[in-house]
Amino acid sequence: MGNSGKQQLLAFLLIMVVLFLTPKYMEYISPAQKETPSELALEDSSYYNNKTTEVLNKNTIHPVVDNINSYNEVVFFIETPLYIAEVSSIGGGTIKSFTLKNYISGYSDEGVFIENGFVSILLPDDNQCSPCLALRDNSNNDVLFFDKPFFTNIKNGERFLLDSGESHTFYFNFNDSMGSGVSNSLTMYGSFYHFDYEFNVESLKEGDFTKEIAWTKSLRPTEKNQDYDVAESGAVIWQVDEHDNILQNSSDKIYLETLDGRTDWAAIKSKYFIASIIPENKGIYGSYEAENQVFANRKVTPGYKIYIGHHKNDKILSGKVYLGPQDIVEMKKTGSNLEEAINWGWSFIRPISKLILKLLKYLHNPFSDFTVNYGIVLILFAFIIRVFTGPLTKKATVSNQKIQQLQPHIKKLQSKFKDDPMKLNQETMALWKKHGVNPLGGCLPIVVQMPLLFALFVTFRTTIEFRGEPFILWITDLSQPDIIFNLPFHIPIYGAHVAILPLLMGITMFFQQKFTSASMDSSQKPLMYIMTGFFFLIFNSFPSGLNLYYATSNILNIVQQWNLKKTTTISNR
Repeated sequence: MGNSGKQQLLAFLLIMVVLFLTPKYMEYISPAQKETPSELALEDSSYYNNKTTEVLNKNTIHPVVDNINSYNEVVFFIETPLYIAEVSSIGGGTIKSFTLKNYISGYSDEGVFIENGFVSILLPDDNQCSPCLALRDNSNNDVLFFDKPFFTNIKNGERFLLDSGESHTFYFNFNDSMGSGVSNSLTMYGSFYHFDYEFNVESLKEGDFTKEIAWTKSLRPTEKNQDYDVAESGAVIWQVDEHDNILQNSSDKIYLETLDGRTDWAAIKSKYFIASIIPENKGIYGSYEAENQVFANRKVTPGYKIYIGHHKNDKILSGKVYLGPQDIVEMKKTGSNLEEAINWGWSFIRPISKLILKLLKYLHNPFSDFTVNYGIVLILFAFIIRVFTGPLTKKATVSNQKIQQLQPHIKKLQSKFKDDPMKLNQETMALWKKHGVNPLGGCLPIVVQMPLLFALFVTFRTTIEFRGEPFILWITDLSQPDIIFNLPFHIPIYGAHVAILPLLMGITMFFQQKFTSASMDSSQKPLMYIMTGFFFLIFNSFPSGLNLYYATSNILNIVQQWNLKKTTTISNR
């Protein structure tokens, strides 16, 4: 195997191994993610003293809010062209359920996956703080949630319909027998996934506590594949132009962690959906924690909680809550950079990932009244990428072909100078220079394309644009594997289903490597074919859109290499 062939194989294996690890362990490609191991916390008692939050239950007497007036809970409904929200007077307007009308397939309250139903994105639990006001005791770090019913003039069961461009403000008040009070207004919009909150705490009695806006209601799983749904969830806090993430991928609890500093927003997210608090006056810290939730028969259902702390003297705590899809167009309507919560990959490929998504969205809707099927878009995109990477591929292919044709000459030199390595190296370099061969020519183009390959992979796997988008025939969702039938058993790595596009991708990869392996020793080729088979197995669980793109790209690469093989010659002198 020539040096160039070895370098190409090593580069290819590196790329594919990283791509294999990425979907299952998304924390490796997402910057600044971390999981707090509970075992480590148990060994360090100071960890609990500094980090743990003991949540007070509803019957706890607190010096600031005691002898609470007893208001009855009022539940009402808001419907817009985008969603149906069930809102409770508890906490001054907490969201009990939130159903998106433009997205389908998800889990029912009982944990049954429904293909054709609207997506409901909140877990059906008893948590009543989404969002709500919370008070954190500075002496012991305990927290009291204002999760009691507030007074409102809204009738129980009342329904409100908001058309595009319309809005409505709902008012809530809370008072105790000591004259301490809190009010909140909730403004919902017919055209946006975000809504406004404004907590007035001027009448709240002073005490040694910090006021927080909290969100503790968990997001509901929405995807069939539990591993990907869990691995691509998380809690995110954005502070001073950078973010910090946590990921709960096991049933272990992640204890409260507080990050001091200006906090622009905090969010919890699933694979495709997100809930975020965006305060108007930036917070002085952000906190998050996680605890596994019980939902259907799933082993892991992440339950994230987020908190944003405010200055003690702040009397009005206002801001926005975004609750909906991780769609950059909709998220930007909040006036923040919430789209940074999307996993764009490592910092050096984030700009490439964003550019790729912009191009894909433009190809999908090039004119206001005309859209292109996303399957066609992916095929067109493969052609566009081939236009840019074609010269690099040509350079690598020509270099490999020249090295292959020079192998007889190199073998003669190896036989002639077998006892003089220095002379062999000099003569080999002279031979390459004579025929214009760069020994790194086959490897360098691959290295140059690596950021693009990573960005493509991240974009296809994490953006919501492909979710529920059909292509042709059996390919009904480009964000899911194109399964034609399920197996009664599970095959390690491969899975428990059969999909067509991974098979096509594997076949095209095999023929593509038939060209690129021309300069390899015959003893090295079986390893390459084994790796091709291995990637066919792991791609079986990848989204059909990703496999469609890679299969198309492989076909274009085969055509280019076949054409180059016919036209590239070298003198045998």
